[in-house]
Amino acid sequence: YFCVDGAFQHSVDTSTWRVTHPSDAVLEIPKNCFLKPGRALIFGAGLGVVAQDYATAGWTVDVAGSDGADHRLEEFFNLSQNRINVRSESGRGAFHGVGPYNLIIFDVEKCHPFPFHLLTAEAFAEAGTALSKDGMMAVSIQAIGWDNVYVRSVAKTMSEAFDHVMALPTVEPPNRPGAVILFGARHPIELVQDLKRNEDFLPDYRFGPDYQRVHAWDNRFTPEREYSRLLTDDRNPTEIWSAYYNLAMR
Repeated sequence: YFCVDGAFQHSVDTSTWRVTHPSDAVLEIPKNCFLKPGRALIFGAGLGVVAQDYATAGWTVDVAGSDGADHRLEEFFNLSQNRINVRSESGRGAFHGVGPYNLIIFDVEKCHPFPFHLLTAEAFAEAGTALSKDGMMAVSIQAIGWDNVYVRSVAKTMSEAFDHVMALPTVEPPNRPGAVILFGARHPIELVQDLKRNEDFLPDYRFGPDYQRVHAWDNRFTPEREYSRLLTDDRNPTEIWSAYYNLAMR
């Protein structure tokens, strides 16, 4: 288990390194949006399970931190093996000099301190320059409900850099605190490889990552822009919104 500021953020079965947390499962959906493995940049390594999953699938993975803290994970979780490179740069510096990437993931809740500087129009614009033409971005945030002002504002801000933005929820009912994953791209976001559905009616499917991915994809939506804020370097209350979530979870 992985906790940040007293809130549960992450879990993994260490015997198999199989994801068990809903947000980690949903962050694997972008693999199904590409015909072949590519290059990924991940902010917020957490326990390293998402990075290892992409690497095992044949992706070349770079891991970066918000403040350099994630570099300690390289030795602890042995991330340097199997196509994973822990970048020496942190924050927006990781966008420059190494791209283009097919996928950039902001798993911001697993960064400490909270990387509010990555959730701004300026940051998304810089991230866009590091993406390939067919690239996409995934941002994992945690909010009190699917339609929270936090979700709306991050979606609105992402739309400044990406023509297509969608949100994928991970919890039920819609007013419950939990992770919401936002995808952004310059092109329509579609699956080119099907998700694994429970065609054999297996009883344990409901509790596994395959169900979590299907649930999130089938409930994807475009967040409303009403009562939202454009997040900028000069005006960004995301750290406060994240604190509301942590308080609710405690």
